[in-house]
Amino acid sequence: MKVKFSDRQLGSGAFTGRQVEPHVSIPSGISKSSWQDIINRVEALEAAMTDTESDVSDITTDLTALQGRVTTAEGNISTLSPIVSEHTASISAMSTAMGAVEDDVDSLESRMTIAEDVTARVPDIETQLDSVSAGLDVATANITTVKKRIEMSVGSSYNLLQMGADGYEDGVTHTHKGVTYTVNSDGSVTANGTASGTSYFYFSKSIQLEYGKTYHVSGCPQGGATNTYRIRCDAAQSTGTYVQDTGNGALCTPSTEERALRRLMIIISSGTTVTNLVFRPMIVEGTEAMPYINPATAKDEDSRYDIQNLLEAMVDINTTLAVLDTIQADIAELQEGVITEIADGVIEVGGTSNDS
Repeated sequence: MKVKFSDRQLGSGAFTGRQVEPHVSIPSGISKSSWQDIINRVEALEAAMTDTESDVSDITTDLTALQGRVTTAEGNISTLSPIVSEHTASISAMSTAMGAVEDDVDSLESRMTIAEDVTARVPDIETQLDSVSAGLDVATANITTVKKRIEMSVGSSYNLLQMGADGYEDGVTHTHKGVTYTVNSDGSVTANGTASGTSYFYFSKSIQLEYGKTYHVSGCPQGGATNTYRIRCDAAQSTGTYVQDTGNGALCTPSTEERALRRLMIIISSGTTVTNLVFRPMIVEGTEAMPYINPATAKDEDSRYDIQNLLEAMVDINTTLAVLDTIQADIAELQEGVITEIADGVIEVGGTSNDS
């Protein structure tokens, strides 16, 4: 509402020149200034309302746009909801798989620790195997020797030398050119003294061998030589045909019937001094050395080796061999287990587990 006052109505002052619409008069009791103030306020209120209506219009427009965005967002949420659910399920499955992987890793670490421990023990196991193998070799050699002793003792000794002739008898003492020879109860001979010339002691002057066969001659102590001391086996009826043992044995193969008749003796060269030097003479058919056996014991039916004791000893040795075989089998099984355990560990590392 536009209200203007004439100069007549307002008179002079701040409101000069303003006009009041026709038929509008100032209510009684209100001064011009108060009335004008009211009018100003009304006009300001009208302007404010106009501005408010504009703001409301803008807000309505913004609300409409916002509503559109909300509708779009709701559509997007509806679209994304199944995808989120699917990913949530995938995350849950991945979490479960990760748990299983962690368990596998723990199991692998445990297996690797076991494999490392067992691998560290392999050298010790191999050493034990080598020791057992060496023990088996020794035991086998011993039992072979015992068997041969028993087999040979049942009939005649494998030591073809015989006591009882040519001064080779138990307890006999013989001195020749400064050296004293004493025959011991086991058939060995102990020599003492310094040879004033070439000194001899005969075990036998007539040992009948077979020509064409080979025999192993032994009994000289280690350290002998052809110019100090040795055992010589020569042809009794053919000079210049002999073999000599200086501590490592010698092979004798008579080439004729005449040369098959042999003598066996100790020879100590002139100027050689010997002190408690023990000779253990043997002649054995074949090329291999055998453990020393008393010739008298082997030939004397009453004083021969106690065969029953030897048989029992052989049983004991066989039992020992069986135990060693068992130990070797156990160690082999353990070693196989170690290899399997390590192989399992390697398979685990590769990503394939044998665990069910």
